[in-house]
Amino acid sequence: MKKISLLFVCVAIMVLLGFSIYACNIFKDDNNPPPSSTPANMLVIDEESIEWDIDNLGGTYALTITGVITNVSGRTLSYADVTFTVYDKYDNIIGTALDNINYLSAGATWKFSAIAITTEKPSRFVFANFTTM
Repeated sequence: MKKISLLFVCVAIMVLLGFSIYACNIFKDDNNPPPSSTPANMLVIDEESIEWDIDNLGGTYALTITGVITNVSGRTLSYADVTFTVYDKYDNIIGTALDNINYLSAGATWKFSAIAITTEKPSRFVFANFTTM
């Protein structure tokens, strides 16, 4: 009787585990990420507007990246952010600079100011992504 009960429990666990894996794969589609992470054609960054500054805070550094982004989605975005990856002089990633905004109207421009606080002096930064909702 104990062997049958143990066998039943093992089979039930395997069925539940199989269903969990199946359910996770239903909602995961690498070729079509969720809309909040695919803001293609929603925001445009004016590359000529980008400026940056590094402040030495005595043991830490503050990198500030500023510029202008335009909402070209044709609708108000309830949330948007811009992220940059920050590197040191050896090309190691040392942080991210981020700024966000709520309720960016269609056609509106946003003067962003993305900030990264690092313990090493930043050497360069690269645009990483936008997130929108």
